[in-house]
Amino acid sequence: MRFITVLIMLLGLGFSSLTCAASSLVAHGLAVSKSMSAFYMYGLTQGDSRYLGEFESFARQAEASLKEYSVENAVTANSLSAEWQALRPTLKHEYVKDAGYIVPVEANNRFRAYLTHIYELVLKEPRQELKLNQQLARVDFDIEVICARFFDVSNHLYGALSISNTDLAIDPPKIAAQINAQLAMLRASKSTPPAMLKNLEAVQGKWKFIEDTVVNYKDEAAYFLVYYNMGHIGKMLSNT
Repeated sequence: MRFITVLIMLLGLGFSSLTCAASSLVAHGLAVSKSMSAFYMYGLTQGDSRYLGEFESFARQAEASLKEYSVENAVTANSLSAEWQALRPTLKHEYVKDAGYIVPVEANNRFRAYLTHIYELVLKEPRQELKLNQQLARVDFDIEVICARFFDVSNHLYGALSISNTDLAIDPPKIAAQINAQLAMLRASKSTPPAMLKNLEAVQGKWKFIEDTVVNYKDEAAYFLVYYNMGHIGKMLSNT
């Protein structure tokens, strides 16, 4: 009975509740990933202010979750805070005539390195015996990280050729396999109620629609479709 009550409560959760369900580090990683995607969408859309506003909002969420993380791990949080505070002012676009909105390569590489660092830290957190909403938050985090890398590569002057050995901790094919396995496990669970199953199936469908594009850096011009579906996946996971 208690399990059913918890599930009913989860079905009414919004995005902020799902973020709260994650550890502070995962919540920080989610916000950083989303801020990266929005940041590069601003340039890819030639300065659509809507994405700049979303970037600023997610960046503020990243800072707030980092403060919360300091309660759990002050040493690591302080180190990350110093790194983030040094990075944040560099995240600006330069408008170049006939070229559009450009991000300096150094800033691009630093942003990528920061997200890679966060991902490596999250990997060290135990994944076994996570509560249901925490499992959903980890699936959301994995999808957001892959999408952020897609936008990063799509924006970078050298595209996929810019990926170095130090960037390989974020391995899109490996992470995608993990996402698929996690979604399959949740859908196959006998304890998954029909309402939740329907939502997970919708998540699976939208993820499959963009998976090949974001994993293999295909069709970089499809960034609108990726961003749209990425956003809907996050909302559906929040309401699962």
